[in-house]
Amino acid sequence: MRPNSQNVGILNFGIGNIASLRNAIAFLGHRITLCEKAEHLSCIDHLVLPGVGAFGKGMDLLRTAQLIDPIVDYTERGGHLLGICLGMQLLCDESEEFGQHRGLGLIPGRVRKLGKQSGHSSAIRLPHVDWAPLIPTTGFCSSNYASIRHQFSSSDRFYFIHSYAVETTTDHVLATARHDDAEFAAIIARGNIVGVQFHPEKSNKQGLAFLDKILQKEFTS
Repeated sequence: MRPNSQNVGILNFGIGNIASLRNAIAFLGHRITLCEKAEHLSCIDHLVLPGVGAFGKGMDLLRTAQLIDPIVDYTERGGHLLGICLGMQLLCDESEEFGQHRGLGLIPGRVRKLGKQSGHSSAIRLPHVDWAPLIPTTGFCSSNYASIRHQFSSSDRFYFIHSYAVETTTDHVLATARHDDAEFAAIIARGNIVGVQFHPEKSNKQGLAFLDKILQKEFTS
């Protein structure tokens, strides 16, 4: 292990294959704890909420595993949380994917079908499966993670696979991305919580570098 390795907790609640995420974090030299119970969250440096699939199913599995309150408590104690893909969407208040579902409510916002966000056309190809650059925003107001927008260039591409996207206020959006004529939130944050719609663990060297800086809290101020 590297001298500055972190103990990274990965929430393992039965949705999505976490093998590539585990491999990426191990490759970066960090320790890994699979978090399946509330007590597993007491000894970690950073918590990762992954996920692939439907919003409602994800919340049901977190509820069955009795992990919702422990996740919220962890962040309220100042713990750092990274949500990836569906995990980013679960951070929000609600989703309209296959009905109305309540989320974790950690970042204000709702999840809507990609292309239905404010000002976007709905005539786009779904799902969005592609590599895309990140577009830094200027409206983000919190100091935590604010420097994140300076850590990627217009030539960097990140891997996306999704049909739904987060709709939130501009002060929570650090970067966007585009699919057809739709621009959507690619990175959102609030305090010690950050969510990414793309998969950093599957985004080659730039994704691994991004993930490493997040896990080491290099973006916080």
